[in-house]
Amino acid sequence: MKLKNFKPRPMRAVEYFGVNISIPADHEWVATDDTGQVAAWQNKPDEQHGLWEYADDTGVEIPFFVGEFDPIDEDDAIKTLRHYPIEGEMTEPSRKS
Repeated sequence: MKLKNFKPRPMRAVEYFGVNISIPADHEWVATDDTGQVAAWQNKPDEQHGLWEYADDTGVEIPFFVGEFDPIDEDDAIKTLRHYPIEGEMTEPSRKS
């Protein structure tokens, strides 16, 4: 079988706890769970017993796995969520003049 016309996913670099990592260009949130797995999401995930997940009425968002660190304590995992807004998108509601 031959696969044709591969299009790589657009990525962007962000600094996460002093380490440069690559995340999908359309993802804004990065967190590490207590096993050390680093993941990125389009939507803000919630911490559940040392693990991170995002779900809404349409289902569960599958995160993009970036890499891993050594395992960390569950209490430390809660503190790892970071937001990297997409350039050019509004991050605050507009104000009427």
